[in-house]
Amino acid sequence: MNMLTKKVMILNQKWAVIVKKYLLLIIVVINSLFLSSCKYINDFTPLEQNQDPKELYKIINEISLEVMPANLTVYAHGYYSRFGLGTPNIVNQGSGVIFHSDDQYYYFLTSNHVVYISDDYKTKNYYVNDYKNNEYQAFYVYSHPNYDLAIFKFVKTNNLTDLNISLKDPEKDEIVFSIGQPKNQKNTITVGSVLKYDVPVCKECDSIRSNVTFLCIIHDAIINHGSSGGMLINLKKEVVGINTFGSLTNNQGIAVPASKIREFIELANNQ
Repeated sequence: MNMLTKKVMILNQKWAVIVKKYLLLIIVVINSLFLSSCKYINDFTPLEQNQDPKELYKIINEISLEVMPANLTVYAHGYYSRFGLGTPNIVNQGSGVIFHSDDQYYYFLTSNHVVYISDDYKTKNYYVNDYKNNEYQAFYVYSHPNYDLAIFKFVKTNNLTDLNISLKDPEKDEIVFSIGQPKNQKNTITVGSVLKYDVPVCKECDSIRSNVTFLCIIHDAIINHGSSGGMLINLKKEVVGINTFGSLTNNQGIAVPASKIREFIELANNQ
C-alpha cells in the first residue's frame, strides 16, 4: 500500500469519527425537543378532550372575521373646563361590545367604572374606536354600579356587528374567549375556560363606580387593564359575560354573567 492510499484511509477514518459525533449530537437534540414538546402537548390534553382542535381553529377564524366588528375601544374624557377645551384632565380607557342596533344607532355595553367620571369635571366626553380604529362620539344611555355595567350609543356611519347575549350562563369547564384591549392592545383574543363562580372581593373599589355583590364568572382567558367592559364569548359566538375585574395574584379574569347582563338591559329598557 503506497503512502497516498494510507493518507486517504486515515482521512476517511477521521471524517467518519466526526460524522458519527455530529449524528449523535443531532439525535440528542431531536430527542430533547421531542421530550420537551410532549410535556407542552400534554398541557393541552384537557382542551383537546373537550373540543376538536380543528373546530377551535375554525371558531378563532370566525371570531376574527365575524365577531371582531362588534369589538370597541372605549374612552372617557373629563375636563375641568366647562367647554371641554384643551387636553382632557382624565382619560379612562376600556373595552366594549355592540349588542343592539336600530336605524340610527349602535348600542354597546361596557363597564360602569370605565365610563364613570366624577362631577368635579365640568365636561365629560365619550368616544369609541371600532376594530378598524374609526372614531365615533358616544352618548350616555344608562348605567348602574350594582352591575358595573353601562350602555352607550353612537351614530351608525360604518357597517359593524351586534352580538347576541346568551340565554344562559356558561358552565364550569366551558371554553370561553375574551376579546378587548388589554393595555390598549387592540383586538386581542385570548382563550380559556370557566373555572368557577364566585362573588368578587374588591377592597379598593369605589361603590359609586362598581358595587358587584353577585356571583360572577371566574375564568382563565387572560385579561389585563383595559379589558374592562370587553366581551367574554362562547363557542356559539354569543356574549356570555362582560369582563370587569382581573386578579392581582394570578391570570384569572372575572366577568358579569349573561343572566345579569340581560337583567341589567331589561332594567335600562324600563327606565
